[in-house]
Amino acid sequence: MLVLSRKENERIQIGDEIVLTITAIKGNRVSVGIEAPYDVAIRRGELHARAASTHDPGRSKSRQRQVA
Repeated sequence: MLVLSRKENERIQIGDEIVLTITAIKGNRVSVGIEAPYDVAIRRGELHARAASTHDPGRSKSRQRQVA
């Protein structure tokens, strides 16, 4: 696992199409913005197993999406 330190508003590029942006840091909580192609599934780790065992439509019809 690669571990990187980032400050607020700094970015991490993954491949050519995925960008993570640290949008806020408050205490021990970090908010991360994710820019990725529409067809890339993005889920919180604790929901991954549940989503794999049930039908997960994954996205609304808009290009904006919220991660569960």
